[in-house]
Amino acid sequence: SYWQANKHNNDAVFELFFRKNPFNGEYVIFAGLSDVISFLDHYKFTPGHIEYLRSQMPSAQPGFFDYLASLDCSEVRVHALKEGTVVFPREPLLRIEGPIGICQLLE
Repeated sequence: SYWQANKHNNDAVFELFFRKNPFNGEYVIFAGLSDVISFLDHYKFTPGHIEYLRSQMPSAQPGFFDYLASLDCSEVRVHALKEGTVVFPREPLLRIEGPIGICQLLE
């Protein structure tokens, strides 16, 4: 795990794209950026999530669960296309940058 190796704060970059157009179309229109931003604004592990993970991972170090409880997306940067942009397969829609520990979970 990145946390156990003390690499969870290393910088990472992930891109979101699609491989094939849905419905046999030629292109798509980028939309939904506000939903992405809202998801990132509210992303966190609740006490219930932590308890469940603790029950599934009894040998994990207690500090790992403290780390998960403290996670948020405050250090995550999002680069996105403008809403309404015409997009073709394999073109990045979003680029997510930030600490690999949180970015990997978001991926």
